[in-house]
Amino acid sequence: MQDARWKLIVRRELVRPGAWGAFLATPEGLEPPRLFDLESDPAELRNLFDPKDPEALATAERLFAALAAQLERLPIRDDQIQSGGRDLRAEAIFQSLGYGGGVGESDDDRDGQ
Repeated sequence: MQDARWKLIVRRELVRPGAWGAFLATPEGLEPPRLFDLESDPAELRNLFDPKDPEALATAERLFAALAAQLERLPIRDDQIQSGGRDLRAEAIFQSLGYGGGVGESDDDRDGQ
């Protein structure tokens, strides 16, 4: 979800109305949220999401609420969608290309760990 200045990237399964607290406690194995200031970082290289930063947290919460509201307006809920074989093959291809775990590289990848 993004507005004119900010962009929030989060795993869709974490987005539910009223689930802000669960969103902050990203489950083990899922990539944490990413927040980018598109004015100062149009290439989206610096993740500014930090639960200890009040401004970043307020921005992320606003975008999260907008995304949850948008998903609520969809005519079909996520739990009503069934993946077919074609979807699973496409997902495997994306994972093999490095897209399955989330967006961008993690700090561990940059540190060579």
